[in-house]
Amino acid sequence: MNKILDIEISFDRKEIIDTIDRYINHHHKGYIVTINSNIMVNAYKNDDYKSILNNSSFNICDGSVLATALNIINGTKYNSYPGPDFFMDRIKEKKYKHAFLGSTKEVLNGLKTPLAQVDECLSDSLFIELPFLNVNDYDYYTIGNVIQENAPDFIWVSLGAPKQEEFSALLIKHITKGLIVPVGAAFEFYSNNSKVGRSPGILRKFRLEWFFRLYKQPLKTFKRLKNEFFYMPIILFKEIVKSKYENTVN
Repeated sequence: MNKILDIEISFDRKEIIDTIDRYINHHHKGYIVTINSNIMVNAYKNDDYKSILNNSSFNICDGSVLATALNIINGTKYNSYPGPDFFMDRIKEKKYKHAFLGSTKEVLNGLKTPLAQVDECLSDSLFIELPFLNVNDYDYYTIGNVIQENAPDFIWVSLGAPKQEEFSALLIKHITKGLIVPVGAAFEFYSNNSKVGRSPGILRKFRLEWFFRLYKQPLKTFKRLKNEFFYMPIILFKEIVKSKYENTVN
């Protein structure tokens, strides 16, 4: 476990899986946030959003840049656990029931076949396209009832940050079991109808996935990267100063 901006982040994959099994086996509910630099910048700028991260069941480090920042601060050697990998790892385990919310009808339809090829039981999963609305305007009561009837272990949400985390924090009040996990573009990465797709493995290996996204979605990605390049050094500097101060006091 580690902290940045006083937000706890889990890195131990065995501990993550054990916690998941404990939640699901005991029919508990919760939400998990896969945190990257974009999410961290939003938390830095918005205290309400930061509270959503702090109130999650636990947080996973999605971004390699964020993992590197924490390693610099704490002298650790943590690795990130990208959200799309976390998503597919749970699918491949073939022991959970899943629901998929968000994105577009086209992407969701294109997601069904690849997932069913991994686990044929997923062909009967719940796929819900969500309209483009303000996060406070969704009918959470109705969405919650549909999920309750289906009783999934995982409720995957693809709306983009910070909206998907805000959505998850509001939806959790309307279900009694299951783990809600916002996963960003994971649906698009694995959908047959995706216009984006995931970056080649060689780029992921060298932590250049952002470069591929910039090529595929230049305007959207540039706006996000501009924020990250400006704010992450500020966040990192403040955390280093804070860490040195705490070490001096202790």
